[in-house]
Amino acid sequence: MSRIAGRIVHGLHARDTRISPEGRGTDLQLMRESNWLLVLNYVRTHGGLPRAEVARQTGLSRTTVGNIIDDLLTEGLVRESGSERAIPSGGRRVIPVHFNADVAHIVGIALGRHRLIMVVTDLGANIIGRVEVPFPAYEGPDVCLPLLAAAVRDFISSQGLPWNKVIGVGVGMPGIVKDGICLSPTIPGWVGTNVYERLCDLVGLPIYLDNNAKLGALGESRFGNARDVESMLYVRVGTGIGGGLVLDGQVYRGGAGSAGEIGHMVVDPHGPVCACGNNGCLETFAGKQAIVDLVRERKPEVADIVTVLQLAQAGDPICIAALQRAGASIGAIVSGLVNFISPVLIVVDGSTMRAGELVLAPIRAA
Repeated sequence: MSRIAGRIVHGLHARDTRISPEGRGTDLQLMRESNWLLVLNYVRTHGGLPRAEVARQTGLSRTTVGNIIDDLLTEGLVRESGSERAIPSGGRRVIPVHFNADVAHIVGIALGRHRLIMVVTDLGANIIGRVEVPFPAYEGPDVCLPLLAAAVRDFISSQGLPWNKVIGVGVGMPGIVKDGICLSPTIPGWVGTNVYERLCDLVGLPIYLDNNAKLGALGESRFGNARDVESMLYVRVGTGIGGGLVLDGQVYRGGAGSAGEIGHMVVDPHGPVCACGNNGCLETFAGKQAIVDLVRERKPEVADIVTVLQLAQAGDPICIAALQRAGASIGAIVSGLVNFISPVLIVVDGSTMRAGELVLAPIRAA
């Protein structure tokens, strides 16, 4: 199973596995891996199809599909239903092939500046368990990454799941991530750290690592509100402000891996100094701390964003105004992006969005 997991994660890093008439591999092993992932993903997303239909839809030969499905059956990733059914045209009866989501588990991790959120799912992305714990990211990777690896094992143990059934870990973290290396100073002390390699060594499982907003966009595109939408803009509003773009059904990262970093687009060039060194970035108007700081100018007893949200929902005008200003600032940036990329859908997510329409309404109005 670990061999299969490695192939899946390698495929995620290496290429788009959607059906594409233009894609023609030249390396035989690469072509085999691509075909293997193509069949697996087609069965996963469509399911309940006979081998011949999988071959017809993917454009692969029946022999190739048959060999791949035999391999997947051996690994337990698919199953053939016990009841046969007749094809509409009559003739030989066929056995549908189904994706076996229960055969293994995957851990998903949101690595934040102050919190660590972990979920464990089956292979169909159905959540089995979830935990949220404090995480001292500012103490640096040498301290935090071993803590993360230990937390993963403790979490799986607490869920009563066998470790050998966990086939991989997906990790989302703030800032620019390229080739597994943290490139932005979003979390001090992490710049230049090869988080991917360190986690592979510490956890001992295949790792898929990316920026948290890009993974949020990917999740919405595959399993959420943007499923089957070809182009979308994902905005994550929390401690920082992140963005993810899905264009033609795929996450767009840009040449430097920094596409979607809308938190550092400038709202007001004369605004507050941002951690990145610029003035007036969106994060200085709509990030959690910016909202809390604005409220504390008139209500110094307010300690955190949770209190701001509670007071706003109770009708406090100062907290409501601070959240509305954050929404208007996000809307100012998003409206420009809409004109530029014309997404079919915009998804706004993140802990601050518990405020609901207090933030959403000014975004829409922009």
